[in-house]
Amino acid sequence: MPFCKAPWVIAMDVDTLRQAVEDGTSGPWVEVSTVTGYSVEDELTAAEERWYRPASEDDGTDVDSASDVMTDYLALYLSEAAIGAVPRPGGARLLNAALFLGGALGSSYALATLLPHLSATGGEQEYDLVECIRVRDQAKRPFVRDALKSFVLDVFCLGASYPGWKARIASLGPAIAQSVETLVTSDYETIDPTDARRFRDGRSRF
Repeated sequence: MPFCKAPWVIAMDVDTLRQAVEDGTSGPWVEVSTVTGYSVEDELTAAEERWYRPASEDDGTDVDSASDVMTDYLALYLSEAAIGAVPRPGGARLLNAALFLGGALGSSYALATLLPHLSATGGEQEYDLVECIRVRDQAKRPFVRDALKSFVLDVFCLGASYPGWKARIASLGPAIAQSVETLVTSDYETIDPTDARRFRDGRSRF
């Protein structure tokens, strides 16, 4: 998503963010796509292992991954923004962060953590929705596509859980409406479509 960099936005390395999280005090807003000091491939591999691990078996040993650190830093920043201590980021900037952490790094933790802070924003809604679907469709790993699908449905209030979504999306035009319909009706690739508590291979998710 294109945007102008505000003076309170800077780049950092992941160790600096980790220290800020440990100290419980955020600095400026950080564009997570510019954070250095970690391997994207290692993050994806760890995120995929976590995705397939039932919650009952999660011992928390990988909670210090780079994507977790970045997510926790943003959550800390947002908690301070909520009380006016720091400038609040716009919806597009926050969505951009979530798409990077979830799409490029495969962090379902980031998507779940940032979701409550997000809402579709006025005139940006059409562009944001198209961008979300594009990122989801271009993801190479099935677990990332599934995580992003759930995220998009909840951010934009789409699907059976949100009555009236078809009429609302129709106003965005037939091309967008069709891409949304395809997203909503497509099966999950890793999750059992008849029992979301299980993966397709029968293993328990929860």
